[in-house]
Order: sequence, then structure tokens, then C-alpha cells
Amino acid sequence: NFRMIIFLYGPDTFRSRQKLKELRDKFIKDVDASGINMQALDGNTASPEAFENALMTIPFLAKKRMVIIENILASKRGEKSLETIASLIEKKSSENTIMVFWEEALDAKKLKNPFTKKLLKEKYVYSFGLLNPKDFLIWVQNTVKNMGSAISLEAAQFLCDAIGNNLWEMQTELEKLASYKRKKEIVLADIRNLSGAEIDENIFALTDAIGNKNKKP
Repeated sequence: NFRMIIFLYGPDTFRSRQKLKELRDKFIKDVDASGINMQALDGNTASPEAFENALMTIPFLAKKRMVIIENILASKRGEKSLETIASLIEKKSSENTIMVFWEEALDAKKLKNPFTKKLLKEKYVYSFGLLNPKDFLIWVQNTVKNMGSAISLEAAQFLCDAIGNNLWEMQTELEKLASYKRKKEIVLADIRNLSGAEIDENIFALTDAIGNKNKKP
């Protein structure tokens, strides 16, 4: 037996949620198709007893359990409460439990927390920072490709500028455009036709001005 702790954190909650779903799916596929040995706890509301029960319970008709604990570091729990959970993790009876800690963005104070430092030393740590402009553009292109469609560079760049680094909103917009185009390439005109009411017209005007080299002196 060995203890497995997985720590997912960062401001890009879209990609961290994707990773969490991937871990859940893998557990159901490889360990427990019934899902009966998977449990999720809200770090803000779960009682100390709930944590103890979740982490100490023996797997039922499976080799492992998976316990997902969300936003325990972002909660208002005191140091003593976190120390209690840290001690539960170290108990031998928790060795059959895969523990997944999922957190949103952590401020400097939370990063210095002893419990956070403990999690950051684990083998399976995944940090999800916001994508830089180049990687965000690549993400848009790859996402559209995975939808079985394509997008012009001009259209992809326009969406990045118009929507900003919000993968949740971008995913929704791309799904709408890909469905509209039915596997044909998405171009700038499609965004105007489909999303013009929602995306700032000033950005369209600026794009047109640059495209036509119609800059006013």
C-alpha cells in the first residue's frame, strides 16, 4: 500500500476542472465502475467527522477509494482544523484512499500556510495558471480542432482579444460557432453574424479599421 495525494490548484479553473474530471473518469474506469467508492467534500461546510469518515473508510468491493476535497485552503478553517486533517492523511488506515485536493487561486498568505506547503511537496501537484496570449491562441485552435472543425488565425485572434482569458466563456462561444459552421472553417464574418450582439461592436470596428488600413490621423 502507498499513500496517494493529488493537489490541483490555480486561477484557471476550466483546465483544473478538466483535470479533475479526467481523474474521476480514470478512477471509475480502472478501479470502481460503480462509483460507490468515490466521495466529494466541500472544504467550507464539511464537519471534522465527515473528513475523518471519508478518509478512514475502507474501500467496498474495490482496492481503493477516492475522496475529493474542494477549497479547504480557501475556507475559513483555522490552523488547528487543517492540522487535524493533516494528521488524518498520515494515518495508516488512509493508505487505501486516493486524496484529491482541488483549490481555486491561492493568495500569498494561503501559499505560506503549513498545510499548503505540505501539499506542494507531494508527488502529484498540478498548477493551473492563466495561459499566456500565445498558448491561449493555440488552445483556441486545438479546441476547435477537437470539435471536428477549424478556425482562421484572424478569427481565433479576434476571439482571444474580445473575450479575454476566460476559458469557460471561450468554450461556450467556440461550441456555438462550431455547431453553426458544421465542420467548415470558422472565419471572422461568422463571429459577427453569430455573436455580434454579445461581443463589443467597438472591437469589430477596430478590426475593420486595421483590416482596411483606415486609421484616422
